[in-house]
Amino acid sequence: MRNAHIAAPPGSIFHLQILTIRTLNVMHFSELFQYLEKFHCLNYTACHFLICYPELFSTFPALLNKNSFIIKKGATMKKTVFALLFILCISAFPQNQEAMKAYEEYMTPGKEHSALAAMTGEWKTTVKNYIPGMPNPLVTEGVSKMEMILGGRYLKSDFSAQFMGQQMNGIDIVGFDNASRKFTSVWIDNMGTGTMVETGTYNAETKRIEYTGSMTDPVSKKEQATVSFLERVSADKCVQKMFTRSEGKDTLVMEITYERKK
Repeated sequence: MRNAHIAAPPGSIFHLQILTIRTLNVMHFSELFQYLEKFHCLNYTACHFLICYPELFSTFPALLNKNSFIIKKGATMKKTVFALLFILCISAFPQNQEAMKAYEEYMTPGKEHSALAAMTGEWKTTVKNYIPGMPNPLVTEGVSKMEMILGGRYLKSDFSAQFMGQQMNGIDIVGFDNASRKFTSVWIDNMGTGTMVETGTYNAETKRIEYTGSMTDPVSKKEQATVSFLERVSADKCVQKMFTRSEGKDTLVMEITYERKK
């Protein structure tokens, strides 16, 4: 927390709190309390004082009990820390109506999230891996269990299959960013230690989500551009195709057909 670099909307309480953290390193705290009291934010000062300098918790019990509505006499450390974190999260929101409306729109799930929610359930997967030098794709079957998380904001997919004699497990987190108006996808699995990150938009003509992104090639150690398409064929069937992109050319590497289990 002492060295945190956080961007905060100008005029927000959080902006003043960051000033408090930085100032604690260069001012005597008694002067700091007098300075911040002019802005009627002594309680927030006490909160940050405890988080930045927890070793001084027992040094100023009188000050904290008197001036902070968070710290109560006899309160346990666990409850105190929870209360501090809670009030800091609440106070991070900007204090003007226009910004508050923007944040409310940003955090509220919309029709795109409802479309993702329609994919919840258990799906049978048929995976075709196109490996260079092999005349035919390597076909394997698996299962993907999908559920919405964090209040209906993200679709989490738990994927499992056999791949070349090994058990493969992967997790995909798909969301829709209300601010950028783009879909996002983050994929990780037990076949590597990297992360594939993609962003995309819905193409109304092709009726599919079209993603572009990148991953690190484990052989060349260089960034590899990726392209993928997710097409909802019907309520119970989806097809996903993944490509690598090099010098403007897309090469198909994987195709997954999802069929909802009845």
